[in-house]
Amino acid sequence: MLQKQRGKKYDLGSSSSNNNNNIPTRDKALWPKEMYCRQSLNHIGCQYSGINAMACGKVIKRGLSKSQERLILKAHNRRRSEIAMGGLYHQPPAANMAKLEWDQQAAAIAQLVADQCRSGPQMGIDTSEGKQKALFSAFQHSQRPDFRTAHYAQLVWANTVGLGCGFIEYVANGGWINRELVCHYGPTGNLPGHPLYILGKSCSAC
Repeated sequence: MLQKQRGKKYDLGSSSSNNNNNIPTRDKALWPKEMYCRQSLNHIGCQYSGINAMACGKVIKRGLSKSQERLILKAHNRRRSEIAMGGLYHQPPAANMAKLEWDQQAAAIAQLVADQCRSGPQMGIDTSEGKQKALFSAFQHSQRPDFRTAHYAQLVWANTVGLGCGFIEYVANGGWINRELVCHYGPTGNLPGHPLYILGKSCSAC
């Protein structure tokens, strides 16, 4: 899942000490690159090594604080719990909805994707101190008849137990500040022919 927010223009004359050269290029939680490449040359850990300097321009902030990690995890589990109980948009209850735990390896992989500064769905994240909130609009729009996005399917995939997210804030071309939040899940959902979850009494099949 990738969320993107475009903010105000950056003052190019700012005296900020942020420098891309001072930002670590590879998270310590990651395995050596060759291990990912042995699994698959298409693996994110094999394809990417650090920040895409051409796309990201000037990086203002990279990564999430522990409090932001807890907030994102709590938001996911709250929504999954609401679905499991049958209390969200009249969706049927889930018998096997697992509780998510923060996965540092998944977070490191997600950070690699965020570090590429790609465009994505227009969703917001407020990273201001004291107001750290993740806005998962996929849930807000899931009652629409035509709603069939992979984002929503992954958010409610019952067998997923791990969650990890990465974040980057940077000055793009034209001086606009962009913020991107990328989340990875494990095991990955959206498997063809498999249901999002088993219908039944909440947690009766957990």
